[in-house]
Amino acid sequence: MLDFYRGRGYAPAWTDDRGLLAVADSLGSALVGLDAEGLQIRDYHLDALAQARARFSDRRWWRTHPDPHVLADFDLLATDAYLLAATQCLGGRLDPRAFDPDWIAERRTADVVAVLAGALAAGEIGGSLQRLLPAYPGYAALRSAYAQHRALAAVGAWPRCRPAASWSPATATPACPCCGPASRPRATWRRAGISAPTPSTTTRTSRTRSGASRPASVWTGTA
Repeated sequence: MLDFYRGRGYAPAWTDDRGLLAVADSLGSALVGLDAEGLQIRDYHLDALAQARARFSDRRWWRTHPDPHVLADFDLLATDAYLLAATQCLGGRLDPRAFDPDWIAERRTADVVAVLAGALAAGEIGGSLQRLLPAYPGYAALRSAYAQHRALAAVGAWPRCRPAASWSPATATPACPCCGPASRPRATWRRAGISAPTPSTTTRTSRTRSGASRPASVWTGTA
């Protein structure tokens, strides 16, 4: 953050002497939009930024010699929120090496300070964050699956499973009468905007508790 403000001569980035700049108004919606990416948007000071914006929207506050410390605090919070969000868009919220020291995949990097400076100059906060997200087809598939599961959770499409004590190898199938896809009422799936799953022709080998191998249908669903 120090590099960012040093590069602009310590001038504020999100306000001027007349109030909030347009980029400050778009920052909040851009950060909230990252919820769809599975990021924890509570990390981005949204409540504090919203409270400050509500105060700044009162023109009387500006006419009565606004406190420069309040403006500076807002500017620092907004900048910190953007830089954190940009970093997480690039490399995720968690470092895989914290869980697996043998992780060898390279994490994507970029100069987020330069990205922010460019976004402010172009007045394009949301688009600049979206361009930092992975462009891989696999990421798009995961994002779609995440949206589907959130939609299912919202309509209560997943009832409680049977007690663990009642489990047996004979009932441990994808078509489990308690939690298998075949048990879902189709109307519930439709409310979530998801087609009821159908068994694919692909099979896999699974093992029961006794160690015996047996084929099991792989269930698939389409949005």
